[in-house]
Amino acid sequence: MKTIFLGYPFAIYEIREAVEAGCEGVAQVLVASDRLRGKHLLVKIDEMIAEADLSLFDLTLHNPNVAVEFGLAYVRDAKWAILYSTDPQYKVAKSSESRIFSDLEGMDSIRYPDFETLTTELRRLLPEYLSAPHVGLQRTQSIGASSEAARPEQESSSEAQRRHEQSLMPLVSMRLDCTGNRGAATPEVTIRGAAVNSGL
Repeated sequence: MKTIFLGYPFAIYEIREAVEAGCEGVAQVLVASDRLRGKHLLVKIDEMIAEADLSLFDLTLHNPNVAVEFGLAYVRDAKWAILYSTDPQYKVAKSSESRIFSDLEGMDSIRYPDFETLTTELRRLLPEYLSAPHVGLQRTQSIGASSEAARPEQESSSEAQRRHEQSLMPLVSMRLDCTGNRGAATPEVTIRGAAVNSGL
């Protein structure tokens, strides 16, 4: 059976229920907490995305953890789809519309007003999408970037894994800023230099 990696804001547990119902009989749904691998969380998530036939990322609530997971799938050029609830109760801010990150507006996605619609849309769309060949983004390599061809052909799997894990570390780094309030700390996620409050 095919597997689907799901990244979603855990605060809305109904998302996983709706996705599992929509994938029933078609694919097994996995989230990061379903696997124990004794590795850095980002490495584990990246491996699960690489192993999955498809990754779904629900960006409702603009959850930074899910955004990072989507970023991993995007740079890996994995097969993915975005989910987003248009239900007004999930507005990120009272003054904003129920909309996805502005940089992702033009990307193909399933936008749903309720969880029943999400399940129905997944049942309708998944069989075809899972069976379609993955075309990928067909990016052009930037000037000065190292090419795969330049690497030794006989690189061992352990060397490749070590290089891959090291490449993930600059992408996301966790930093604790002490507020002085009884030792409380505010986790922040730094994504290529831009820090956002994780809300954890």
